[in-house]
Amino acid sequence: MCGIFGLTSLFSGVANIIFDSLKKLEYRGYDSVGVATVSGGTVYLKKDQGKIVEVAEKINLESLPGRCGIGHTRWATHGAPSKENAHPVTDCNGLVVVVHNGVIENYLELRKKLESAGHKIRSRTDSEVIAHLIEEHMKLGLPFEEAARRALLMLKGSYAFAAISPLYEDTIICARMESPLIVGISSNYACCSSDIPALPRDVERIVPINDGEIAVLKPGFIKLISLSSGSALTPRFTPVDVFYQAAEKGKHPHYMIKEIFEEPQVALNVVKAPREYIDNLSRLIASSNRVFLVGCGTSYHACMYGSHLLRLLARVEAYSAIASEFQESHAELLSDGDAVLAISQSGETADVLHILRSLQSSRIKLLALTNVMGSSITRLVSSYVGLYAGPEIGVAATKTYIAQLVMLSRIAARTSMLKGVNLDLAREVESSLKAVPQMIQQTLETNDLVA
Repeated sequence: MCGIFGLTSLFSGVANIIFDSLKKLEYRGYDSVGVATVSGGTVYLKKDQGKIVEVAEKINLESLPGRCGIGHTRWATHGAPSKENAHPVTDCNGLVVVVHNGVIENYLELRKKLESAGHKIRSRTDSEVIAHLIEEHMKLGLPFEEAARRALLMLKGSYAFAAISPLYEDTIICARMESPLIVGISSNYACCSSDIPALPRDVERIVPINDGEIAVLKPGFIKLISLSSGSALTPRFTPVDVFYQAAEKGKHPHYMIKEIFEEPQVALNVVKAPREYIDNLSRLIASSNRVFLVGCGTSYHACMYGSHLLRLLARVEAYSAIASEFQESHAELLSDGDAVLAISQSGETADVLHILRSLQSSRIKLLALTNVMGSSITRLVSSYVGLYAGPEIGVAATKTYIAQLVMLSRIAARTSMLKGVNLDLAREVESSLKAVPQMIQQTLETNDLVA
């Protein structure tokens, strides 16, 4: 799972900001890192295999000049971890610089066509073909923006992508297809990122990028266009939730312990969350024939808990399924009047999104629990509830799992009340949840007593 960050600014020194943002994407996992900037008609590019801090010390990533640049943390999928295969990658002449997250399924076919046309592809990555495809279209006289769009139309697979060129020193072209990408806007800059916590602290607005959309970024400006048609789209500006700007370790040695100690507050947030959205989702569950809860990893464990509680408390015919196995194990069981409740901390879990996309034209009710407002999952369902947990940087789910369990308890209790079954037990569950934050706090206070 790679990390992408790009920044175009009115001021120089963007490499230092890109470096800081890449550090905030470390939790996504990586084996190599790189940064490229453009200045004075020249591309400045440094990359290598290894940890961000180690690579930065060795080749001084932060020293690159310029007001526009892109950075990347790579987790190898095509091509072994190496300096050669690290991103950013370039075209033959260094006029197109690209970072990419995802898998290009037809890259071997595209690579052969490009090599037959005389392109010299230096790495073993699927990502480099994107740079050469853009170069090929720019040779035809197309501007950077249209050349990138034509190149992306040739790709099959998933991607989040960003590109810069020394011919367009203030511009970043970025796009997404089934891989997360978010744009941040301020009066002095525009940036793109794989995740919200990597955005600069002074970002003023965010723009979620949907599948099949291309964003053209200049300082303080975004132009959004359709990948398929090239027509202009209206950006969906969203105020920044300051909760997501608190992704710092503070006094704690690492994020995981910090997030464990945030669990009492997170549980309290969920207990006090407005009933309106919970009731909307619970009402849809109550009116469904059956409910299938789907998730991956820790979220799947929350699905098992939620399905059990819905059966026990609300007498709902509920099932849990691992998202990657859902098509084979449960999809054929679905019928009109059923509901799918998708659970994803990030709102970008690929297997979960695949299920929701496959059901868009069906008469199945699509519902979700997620921690990231504006994520892809929220745009694929008719009703969703947030988890109020704030950013979770630690790879192992801690506070978001607690949030899922408490929220599912509230949903099960409300569903029970809406159906008029097990009313006394439902009220007892709802009342008992108020004690959970303090009980977690008391447990954490015994931490130093354990030998």
